[in-house]
Amino acid sequence: MKKVDFLPVSKEDMDKRGWKQLDFLYIVGDAYVDHPSFGHAIISRVLESHGYKVGIVALPDWHKIDDFVRMGRPKLGVLVSAGNIDSMVNHYTAAKKRRHDDMYAPGGKGGMRPDRATLVYCNRIKEAFGSDMPILIGGVEASLRRFAHYDYWDDKIRRSILFDSRASILMYGMGEKQIVRIADKLRDGVPVNEITDIPGTCYISSEYDEQNSVLIPSYEECIESKSKYAVSCRLQYYEQNPYIGKTLVQKHGDKYLIQNPPMPPLSQEEFDKVYELPFERAYHPSYEKEGGVPSIQEVEFSMTEDQDGNCSRSFKTFLTCVEHSNTGFETQWGDDFGEQFKNKLVGGVFGPQMDYYDGKEREKRVLRWFVSNDKVKEAQVPDMSETQAYKNHIAGYHQGSTPAGDGFMNIPDGVDEELPFN
Repeated sequence: MKKVDFLPVSKEDMDKRGWKQLDFLYIVGDAYVDHPSFGHAIISRVLESHGYKVGIVALPDWHKIDDFVRMGRPKLGVLVSAGNIDSMVNHYTAAKKRRHDDMYAPGGKGGMRPDRATLVYCNRIKEAFGSDMPILIGGVEASLRRFAHYDYWDDKIRRSILFDSRASILMYGMGEKQIVRIADKLRDGVPVNEITDIPGTCYISSEYDEQNSVLIPSYEECIESKSKYAVSCRLQYYEQNPYIGKTLVQKHGDKYLIQNPPMPPLSQEEFDKVYELPFERAYHPSYEKEGGVPSIQEVEFSMTEDQDGNCSRSFKTFLTCVEHSNTGFETQWGDDFGEQFKNKLVGGVFGPQMDYYDGKEREKRVLRWFVSNDKVKEAQVPDMSETQAYKNHIAGYHQGSTPAGDGFMNIPDGVDEELPFN
């Protein structure tokens, strides 16, 4: 794919690309950072790689609709994410004191996104484009609030965020696969209320398939009984396996929240394709006058592993070079991946680690940290580390179990007063 700078953030950017209309508008509660550690960057670049025109509106002024409409009405829908962090966690400490800064905003300035950003953004979108505009919500805030949930800030049980936001579809977990399937259906003319068969998504319905679903305690039951709430959480936990998980249903009033089983994780090939997309790996240049976006500093030169510890083949090649050069190395890279390391001298420190897999204890060497080339020879060899799998093996826990078992979920009747909320 040819690299074409940052995605559009204004009508002028669209004109430069010759675009008359976006396919998707992405509203996000973080500053626009085109780096794969930021969810909005991954989703937008994945859509772009499939031929869709995507525009980004980052940290819009939610008091009016001007920012929401500055690139016009999108053809297929609007994507909404509160950002990399739940907006309430972003705004308040555990003592419910207001935070004064925001590492995901230009210059670290606080107060640039609203409380419960997903809800506020969805309301403004409906005001701007009408109730018929498909709204797709995702990210940490939406994923963790997809069922009836205890809200620490309000100290009460709140409804699923899908009901409160009045969005069309909620994508939970990693959304690289879901978003493409939804986009393809919308492009093919399928009404958004008929897109109900995609794993890793939730939607609202007036009915459900009783034979092939698990009905969990309703929103109303969770309000009335803490034991019912605990059962609801346990059933949600049990059905999160993407290969054997069942459809979950939770009643809210006279409607049902339907959660399809989780989307299977990316394969190694799919994972590589995502992380080899043409990310700028930087914040948008419009933030330069505010001093940039602080959150990029920790991840600017990082690479990402999947849940199984796999990383892109290019990164594996890079690590191999580091491992076999005790004094660091200098290399010329011939592809887009290596731009961030081009003409730079990098060193890595590896250390021993005990692991347990395939029924055997194994000692391996793993990268512990990067250092400047002139410091590699002086670096001490890290102490032996242990993976969680190895620790569980030594402690006698069989694969698939946890030290706590599921005892914390087995809450008998009559112990409501012991749970930490009213």
